[in-house]
Amino acid sequence: MQDMSAAEREKLQTLFRREGGPSYWRVVGLLNAVATAPRMIMPHEWLPRVIGERELDAVQDVQLLAQLYDAILTGLEAERPLVPPAADAEAVREHCAGYMQIAMADSTWREDEEAKVKCFALLCLAQGKGPSELGNFPAIHDDATFLREARENLAEVLVDLHRTLGEARELQALAAASQPRRTGPQVGRNDPCPCGSGRKYKKCCLAHA
Repeated sequence: MQDMSAAEREKLQTLFRREGGPSYWRVVGLLNAVATAPRMIMPHEWLPRVIGERELDAVQDVQLLAQLYDAILTGLEAERPLVPPAADAEAVREHCAGYMQIAMADSTWREDEEAKVKCFALLCLAQGKGPSELGNFPAIHDDATFLREARENLAEVLVDLHRTLGEARELQALAAASQPRRTGPQVGRNDPCPCGSGRKYKKCCLAHA
């Protein structure tokens, strides 16, 4: 999957790094997991991990973040996910750390045994440790070889996980579609977001609708 331009990445990195925020690749990993998760993860759940408790200050910030998420979702669906170069071990570690933040925090994901097994290589990469170092998992190869192969196969693992959890996503989408439509007053752009984030609707869920 084609990455964003250098100028766009620089703008995003500036946005993320305010007040000690995450790296670009950690955010990419986090959003790869958000797009893969077996349930819809709303912006108020993951956005604080990206920008802290701040509001997105400019329309451009919202547009860039939405563009990044769209690129990530398109890449997963085309089976060409956005991932860092395998040779950049630190970028891979950051990516997998962001991914596992979402995967380990989601109870629906944790209950899927197949998905948990497939996340094991990502957990090793996130922690920079081979199977033997994590305790109860004997190394299939030596740890260094396992980690190198896991970095090289990162894109394939993400695609496999996206497929594995696809049925759960579809079931949730069907359940959501069967719910009766809301008949109350429409939320205004400047009203508090109904998701409960405390942000204005236009700077929260509306931006990602």
